[in-house]
Amino acid sequence: MRTMNSNQLAPQSRFQKTSVCLVQRRVFSSRQGVPRINRQALESARSCPTTYVSTLGFSCRGLVACHAAAESTEQVAASSKESKVSVVDGEVVEAVVTEVTPKTLELVLPGKKNAPAFLHISHVSGVEGVNAFPSAFAPGSTIKAMVCKAERARGRIHVSLKIMEKIVPGLNSGDFAKDPAAAMALVPAPGTLLDRPKNANNANLIGLKPHQLVEGVVVGYRPQGVVVEIDVDGQKGTALLVKANITHGKFQGFENVLPKGESVRAVVTKVGDTGKVSLGTKQLESEPGEMLVNRQQVFQQAEQRAEAWRAKMAAEAAGATSQQA
Repeated sequence: MRTMNSNQLAPQSRFQKTSVCLVQRRVFSSRQGVPRINRQALESARSCPTTYVSTLGFSCRGLVACHAAAESTEQVAASSKESKVSVVDGEVVEAVVTEVTPKTLELVLPGKKNAPAFLHISHVSGVEGVNAFPSAFAPGSTIKAMVCKAERARGRIHVSLKIMEKIVPGLNSGDFAKDPAAAMALVPAPGTLLDRPKNANNANLIGLKPHQLVEGVVVGYRPQGVVVEIDVDGQKGTALLVKANITHGKFQGFENVLPKGESVRAVVTKVGDTGKVSLGTKQLESEPGEMLVNRQQVFQQAEQRAEAWRAKMAAEAAGATSQQA
């Protein structure tokens, strides 16, 4: 069979030639991680005569392979869309334990197309000292938990039991550590949306301003940082001195830097609309790591250092504004 070169192709054939190229290119293209295919190009290529395919350097087998790849791509795209799950913060979900590690429960969510999830040991219960998962959470067991981070962290959904101890009527701090089965019986059905309560104990701290200097006492620790009870004009509440804001130096163990019962002075770095307060002490350091070697001097000179830090922040903000102008 005599083949025609590209200059001898009729206008419709040239369009078909372009269509075949489009199919070949777009079979492997994607949009937001989901493969896609140009259906018009695919249909045009399917009707393209073998003669023109040969002119383009394709064989009949190559065209069939191209069609198969396109159809396979469409199936992958459909599968990707079906695999998406809808979860929101505060939603109660049913989860099956697949693996227990020292720090996490690995889970799948049957009601969410077996989407992967995890429960960190710090979210088992509000009581301190939980360093192992209760035996009730063995592989194969089913639990109910609340989604605390709907966006997937490393491909998994973050769930919590501890937060429900503060929300669900009848539950108290420590219940999931003491009697998981009894506590689980009080959790509402999967699909229920739970609202995180505002921190009533900190309602009187909402008026705090960033960069304000406060005094307090270390009362505990969390994975994220040190819990400090602060006193503002006789009004008490709790704040979190996060690890990254303690010092510019490197250290291990919060208790080695700020033991329980120690008085601290820190600046307010953030005040949430629910009363959550974040603190910082590294802002008071005159040199990196000073909190590790002479924190008492940092606290004694806190007022002057806080004022110097505020002036520095104001100067940097003014410089940024002038550059934008």
